[in-house]
Amino acid sequence: MLVDQQPFPTTEKDDADAIAYFQAQQQAFELAAATVGGVQVQDYGIGSYTIRLRFAGSALIPAMTPAIAHLAIPPVAQPDFTISLWDSTSTQIMSPSPPWRDDPYAYGSHGEILGYSQEHMRIAFNMAFDALSMWHIDTSQAVFWVRDAANIPFWETAAPLRIILHWWLGSQGLRYIHAAAVGTPTAAALLVGKGGSGKSTTALTCLDSDLTYVSDDYCLLATEPEPRAYSLYNSAKLKPDNHRLPHLLPLIHNTDRASEDKPFILLHQHYPEKIVPSLPLKVILVPR
Repeated sequence: MLVDQQPFPTTEKDDADAIAYFQAQQQAFELAAATVGGVQVQDYGIGSYTIRLRFAGSALIPAMTPAIAHLAIPPVAQPDFTISLWDSTSTQIMSPSPPWRDDPYAYGSHGEILGYSQEHMRIAFNMAFDALSMWHIDTSQAVFWVRDAANIPFWETAAPLRIILHWWLGSQGLRYIHAAAVGTPTAAALLVGKGGSGKSTTALTCLDSDLTYVSDDYCLLATEPEPRAYSLYNSAKLKPDNHRLPHLLPLIHNTDRASEDKPFILLHQHYPEKIVPSLPLKVILVPR
């Protein structure tokens, strides 16, 4: 039997509600930090920008920082962008109830909360592990909340804060792309292609050559003043039965992974001398 389907509502929500909710999240972060001994801070240099991570306690640090450890820098006076991270389980502080809690049409296909103006606020909620990402565009501030730090999946540990960094770095002209990059100080190759085409295998094979390494799975791309690839994560994914790179299998980081999780290694821990922050792009290669 055919049933008439009504279109989803397209009414705009009040941006003031979203901004007020962001402020409530920041207040909850400060309260959470106070309950676990304060805020822990680390600054990172990504491209030409400085990004500061503020943690309420230490529960999230082991999951959210190893993949970007190669970009850590000494503290700066004023970062370009700040992200406050906290979880409810370790701090015993609950996340405030969101203004869209009773809206069945609030969630987009990629978890983004629909209806709020993207001139002031970007919001996404990941139902896979109860994680909230918010960016207050007017203040260059963001919040990342997760219900339980122990439930963060492997893909978030391997590439933390993807959606928030995608939002903000994109606003600065850096494109967040699915690609690898390797090369020399004067010329690098961008390795592109669909999943399974050989990008990771090609990039990781170069670890045993004179080439240096920028990225494996995710890469930042700038086009001005010249095409340039910037490193973001030092994680590299492997196939469990990889016959081309058997010497890397003992270095797998997520040894306690579930059967469906991809193994990955943290190159900063094993090949720190091979990772460079950026290289000028001269060629695009498509592995086959």
